Amino acid sequence: MEFRTIDVKKDKETIISFRKDSYRVSFGSDEGFGDEDDYVKRIEERVQSFPDGLVLVEDNGKPIGQIELQIIPYEGNDIGYVNLFYLTPENRGKGLGQHLLAYAESFFNRHQVKAYHLRVSPTNPFAVKFYEKCGLRVLEEETSKYVVWRMVKDLSSSNIYLKLLEMKDAEAILDIKRRNRDFFQPFEPIRDETHFTLEGQENEIANGMQGAQNDQSYSFGIFLKENDELIGRIALTGIARGFFQNAFVGYYIDQTHNGKGYATAAVSLCVEIAFSELKLHRVEASVMPRNLPSIRVLEKAGFRHEGLAKTYLKINGTWEDHKRFAITAEQ
Repeated sequence: MEFRTIDVKKDKETIISFRKDSYRVSFGSDEGFGDEDDYVKRIEERVQSFPDGLVLVEDNGKPIGQIELQIIPYEGNDIGYVNLFYLTPENRGKGLGQHLLAYAESFFNRHQVKAYHLRVSPTNPFAVKFYEKCGLRVLEEETSKYVVWRMVKDLSSSNIYLKLLEMKDAEAILDIKRRNRDFFQPFEPIRDETHFTLEGQENEIANGMQGAQNDQSYSFGIFLKENDELIGRIALTGIARGFFQNAFVGYYIDQTHNGKGYATAAVSLCVEIAFSELKLHRVEASVMPRNLPSIRVLEKAGFRHEGLAKTYLKINGTWEDHKRFAITAEQ
């Protein structure tokens, strides 16, 4: 599944067809669609402002869906707004809607809004159920030409964002490593003392930047939205392409920020990037059975337990068993 910015001239017939069908699904007819040229003009204008918010969803080059997103003012604040989530009839009911929603939430997180809204017809129970399952709630009923429910999802519980680590982040990462050394050690390999130096962290970041350039790994800083404080690291490593399309995820959070939901949010955002931007199919994670907080993080992020790997990794000087977890793009 790929997301491509709408080319209005090339995609005109497709986007009109998709939008009209969305009206028929929601309201029983496309009578409320309005003038085709007016619709195309609106899309042209919005593409200029939000090129990554107006996209066609494609499967092997064939359009199978459409997303229309923007940032708008609402009661004195900017919010995200979903104008359209659409999948063709033959692609509904396959779990693909989760990927459209993940793309949208990644877009809204990049624009650092605290919530997003959408409108749905109460006569479309499948859509209502899907949105409720994904964490949206009905805010109010609105009536214009049709009765619709305005639904909202609060993103403020995910008060973090991910950004590829840069050399300027080395001192902040070193500070986290030094302050949390005893806290991290039971869950990490024994490292050379050079790891706890500025040069050591600069080397790690340089290796991470090279890994991203080679599409082998991606190392992200976990930052608080409110003040851009770096509070941890999460990475996709061991990337395999070809017929596997797999990566491993690992992370750590400054102990002072534990218990606030940041780890779960970081893992969820990282998985969104893996599937929506890097086009991976599978993300794996391995956790020692006694590390219950990390197991809960993975479960809340949608990972499934796949088994136990005996004496899998040498952690803190001992070969430890690890539970294996994974999430795939179909989920």
